[in-house]
Amino acid sequence: MSREKRAWLTAGSNGAAQGAQLLAGIYATYLLIRYLGAEGYGMVAVVTGICGWLSILNGGLGLSLKNFLIREHANRQGSELASRAYSSVFWLLLLIALGTGALGTALVYVLPVQKLLNVGASLDLHAVERLVVFVLLLVLLTIPFRLVQFVYGARQEEYRMFPFLLGGALSGLLFVMLFIHADLSIAAVGSAMMAGTLLGVLLATLVQAMSGSAVALHLVLDRDILIGLLPQGSSFFVIQMAMIAIYQSDIFIVNYFIDQQASAEYALHMRIAMLIQFACALFVTPFWGALGQARHQGDRAWFVARMRRLHAIALGVSLPLIALIAGFGSTLMSAWSGGTVAWNSELMATLIPYHLVIALAGIAATALSAMNIVAGPATIAVANAVLNLVLSIWLVQVMGVIGVALASLLSYLLTSAWYIPLRLRTEMRAWV
Repeated sequence: MSREKRAWLTAGSNGAAQGAQLLAGIYATYLLIRYLGAEGYGMVAVVTGICGWLSILNGGLGLSLKNFLIREHANRQGSELASRAYSSVFWLLLLIALGTGALGTALVYVLPVQKLLNVGASLDLHAVERLVVFVLLLVLLTIPFRLVQFVYGARQEEYRMFPFLLGGALSGLLFVMLFIHADLSIAAVGSAMMAGTLLGVLLATLVQAMSGSAVALHLVLDRDILIGLLPQGSSFFVIQMAMIAIYQSDIFIVNYFIDQQASAEYALHMRIAMLIQFACALFVTPFWGALGQARHQGDRAWFVARMRRLHAIALGVSLPLIALIAGFGSTLMSAWSGGTVAWNSELMATLIPYHLVIALAGIAATALSAMNIVAGPATIAVANAVLNLVLSIWLVQVMGVIGVALASLLSYLLTSAWYIPLRLRTEMRAWV
């Protein structure tokens, strides 16, 4: 099967799986808001956002491993080295997850959680502490088991993840419904979707390990391979850290400077606006492996043609979505939140261009990553994150939730939005 067909097959399967995840998440949010109230859901959004920072604990090794496997596959090298690399990264990340989970659980009961999370009087502090522990452990354990997705992605076989991603989303939704029916606390209900995600990637890892794949999971920890992956992995780590700092700190800042109701408002509007970025990524991300193989095999003409096509597709997908959000966003928000969160047209008008610019620049970012060019983007990502943090803290006190969205847009336009496309153009001119 050609690299083009594999990429489109992956895009289709990812679209179906992530579409199901999106719908499951929307319905789960609908149930959570009605069960916990806007303040309770706001706390869940804050906790999951903060714990989302922990995904950087893969140290960029997951993406570095993916590029390593892409190169190995493109050059038709043996599978033993690939298996050792996959196994080494998996066991290292699992050890890190277990150690960090133990430390984090202890810290939850030492740190002033009520003050740090601005826990309102209507919420049970002990239940919130348990929520932090549950989400913390689920996020950490998901990190090593997600590596199987990078393994499939490197060989353009990510479509094999479809049943597991779909099963994880449906399992998470089922857990939410069962826990609400059993009248469980915010700790169980708020972490249910993450439990489903962990179940899905755990099963995917087990099936891949037992399938006799060319890239197998062994009980090995190769120090030399890990050291070789570290330089590029550290750059990916910086990019991931910056991205999480931008996305997750926004909700935390709103919660800290305003309240849980405002954080729920910001979180729901952001999730709607992120549909633009999400839809574009469905078509762009599957081409990472294909672009990487084209680069290693010197197929510049194919590379350039696919980049042009991806830009056209991104615009073709984004513009109708923006029209739908503008026309039916308020109706969706009312139905989604049960009237507990009002539609904020000014907030959405700021978030839409932000996520549109990210979606379009993300095409160039994917191409640079596939070309193993990550040091420069890592540096500019840090500048973006720092500027976003400074502007958000200032503008939230001046303009409220809209100020945080405006800070995100301005910081991105002043950093990554111009640098990433310019860097790709420079690299393409040098590729003869």
